[in-house]
Amino acid sequence: MKKMFIIALIAMVAIPFAIMADEITANGSHARDVQQLREELVYSANHKLESSAGIGSATVYLTVTGTPVAVVSNEFVTLVATNTIAFSSPATTVGNSKFCLFAIGVQADGSYVTKQSPIVSYAENLVLPMFDAGTTLIGKLKIATAAAGTFIPNTTNVTATANITGTITNMSSLPLTLNIKQR
Repeated sequence: MKKMFIIALIAMVAIPFAIMADEITANGSHARDVQQLREELVYSANHKLESSAGIGSATVYLTVTGTPVAVVSNEFVTLVATNTIAFSSPATTVGNSKFCLFAIGVQADGSYVTKQSPIVSYAENLVLPMFDAGTTLIGKLKIATAAAGTFIPNTTNVTATANITGTITNMSSLPLTLNIKQR
């Protein structure tokens, strides 16, 4: 009896410490989450950019000014500077007072592609879309429209338009999402 009381007392003291240390979570041991982490780690090891691509824009297209080397599916690819990276299809119009992310990537043949995230009403709900194997993430474009703004890919100016804010971020490594229950 005394032994069971001591075990129960230790358990009652240990559980709050484990919870505060984030060791016990509702989603911490789902096989799907572990599989997602494994896939993202493998992808990030096989797809990376050695330095900034210098992505920018002053028109309806994205531009790349740098010529760094990217690792795409374990192969070295030298980026080509260009001023005509169009948004890949399907690209959906971003309506009034909405937010959207475009992932910008390079493929093994040196061509550039984009991938659009879902359009959301709040910036904190944005999730960077991941590319499949064979495409390396080199940057992202965040579009935020005002109440009177609409962004139409390949038609609307990316960064110099009233009521639309386009923020380009160059990325030389892949951020892991690590967002449980957000896929």
